[in-house]
Amino acid sequence: MGGGERTDNPIDTFDMKEINGLKLYDTREVADLFNITPISVTKMRAKGVIRSVRIGRRKYTSEESIRDYLNGLIEPKPRAPRPQAAPGESESGKQVR
Repeated sequence: MGGGERTDNPIDTFDMKEINGLKLYDTREVADLFNITPISVTKMRAKGVIRSVRIGRRKYTSEESIRDYLNGLIEPKPRAPRPQAAPGESESGKQVR
């Protein structure tokens, strides 16, 4: 399906890559689909909210990952605990008097 055809499924309107039957969408296409900025897509990937794969210099998100996100099947990565300041140090690492 090309970019100009009308369809009931908005995901079908993008010019995605298809590799061995796997549909992949670049950052801009995912951003357009969710009506967010590409930076927000990058943040979602970093948090593990959506999965992606790097091909060359670009990152792509599979149609399956998009559907899993929309169906609530992807659990975000737990945040790493912040390092605790040692006794006598502030959080910036400087000595406290």
